[in-house]
Amino acid sequence: MRPAFSSIVLAFLVFGSASCGGTASPSESGTSGDEGDEGDVAMCEMVEEPESEHRGDAIATLGITPPPTPWAQMSREDREMYMVGKVLPIMNQLFSEQFPTRYAEGHRFSCETCHGPDAAARNWAMPSGSLMPLPAQGSPAAASLATAMPESLRFMRETVTPNMGTILGVDSFRCSGCHTSAP
Repeated sequence: MRPAFSSIVLAFLVFGSASCGGTASPSESGTSGDEGDEGDVAMCEMVEEPESEHRGDAIATLGITPPPTPWAQMSREDREMYMVGKVLPIMNQLFSEQFPTRYAEGHRFSCETCHGPDAAARNWAMPSGSLMPLPAQGSPAAASLATAMPESLRFMRETVTPNMGTILGVDSFRCSGCHTSAP
């Protein structure tokens, strides 16, 4: 086991376990996917997703920090361990705290929450077509969405996007790293 990944492996054991595998890369150019790169963030190739139990405070244990090795230099195995051992527990905690009813017992946050039910067939590429497509900023549809879902958009803008960017080591991570654009 490489020392750089010892805390990730420990967290994997503490926060739950899953049998995963996959490939992808958040934009190897350091962008979020807006410039036409695939922005694919890989992971969790599961035939059957096992139950996992998340215990403790993932953020306090793992920290909101970039990967020890740039994503583009990680092997498939390292990316898998990083996504399962760090990204999944932290995102589970953030979403569960923000939406306790939605992610209550029996409705847990999983790899497929972001990557979608067809993730394995798409090789875990991101953005995911299973997430709500987002309208162009400044459009009437964006204004309508902001009125309908102000707290969700605030959470995504102020919590999810910057934390995911930091965790993946992507300086300008944006909504389009996970969400497609509405037609």
